[in-house]
Amino acid sequence: MQLLREFDPTAVESGVLEVDDPYFGDGDAFDRCLSVVERACRGLVEHLRLELADQSRQSELADQSDQSELADQSRQSELAGQSKPPGGPI
Repeated sequence: MQLLREFDPTAVESGVLEVDDPYFGDGDAFDRCLSVVERACRGLVEHLRLELADQSRQSELADQSDQSELADQSRQSELAGQSKPPGGPI
């Protein structure tokens, strides 16, 4: 579990990861809160984008590895079939 503001580099640099509650404040307090949350959400979206791209790359590499393994098995089967002597049992 992470705090929302952990995705905001400016919040991490400043060491302030809490979002102030604007309820008892004025309109400016709500505006500041919205700004803080929006900045953190942009960081969260970027984090998720990078995570999904990494997962996609890993999945593609696994698929390529699986395909390569299947091709190797197919080649080995073909070679094994070619090395059988003719005239074997029917």
